[in-house]
Amino acid sequence: MPHLFSPDGDKAIARILAQRPLLTLDFDGTLAPIVPQPENARAPLAISRILKKLCNRLPVAIVSGRAKADVIDRLGFVPHYLIGNHGAEGLPDVHPDLAHDQVAQWKAALEQFAQEFSAAGVRLEDKGYSLSLHYRLARERDDALALIEKIASSLSPAPRLIGGKCVLNLLPPDAPDKYLAICHLLILSGCDSVIFAGDDLTDDVVFEKAPQDWLTVRVEPAAGHRARFHLSHQNEMFLFLQRLLSGLEFL
Repeated sequence: MPHLFSPDGDKAIARILAQRPLLTLDFDGTLAPIVPQPENARAPLAISRILKKLCNRLPVAIVSGRAKADVIDRLGFVPHYLIGNHGAEGLPDVHPDLAHDQVAQWKAALEQFAQEFSAAGVRLEDKGYSLSLHYRLARERDDALALIEKIASSLSPAPRLIGGKCVLNLLPPDAPDKYLAICHLLILSGCDSVIFAGDDLTDDVVFEKAPQDWLTVRVEPAAGHRARFHLSHQNEMFLFLQRLLSGLEFL
């Protein structure tokens, strides 16, 4: 997985910008740095400003694990499309009412473990159409994750589990994922291809299923991941967006 800032990366950027791509971006760890308290995450001002400019040149979509209402005020700009809950919220032809009911049942079942979660440093987040169990602040993260996985496996019906950076996400088994959401947006936008950047396990489904003509970028390299290129750190995201904007100015 080569670095995006390379001759091959330059060629890939030029090639996809010559089409009409849909720019799709994850939020946490991609646009915004990972922080100890998720409620403090914000997109840096420089990234917000350049994305405002890109919105005038390309359709831009944010596809986040957060709820839509949670992420919108953290962006500092208004994208053309905003998808939440890993793809389950925000698609015009997807009605997630059943997912909402299922998540409410799981939350009620998990509340009986509130003391165990608190003692282990685990925090439950209800995002309406999915649940997240955070353990970044746990003293023993491996033990906290083992507890989460044990309790999550007892739920019925069994949720689809998607890991992340010190978080385990619980989604209804039939809920759309990020790849399916982006495929819907590609049709909706009338674009020819996709640029996608993400940073962790919640984005792997896109890296694994993306057609060869998509430009996929992983923030921070990791063995076994299938993005075409990588960035070394989240702070390189501004330079990536700047290269996109500069490339568009020559078209």
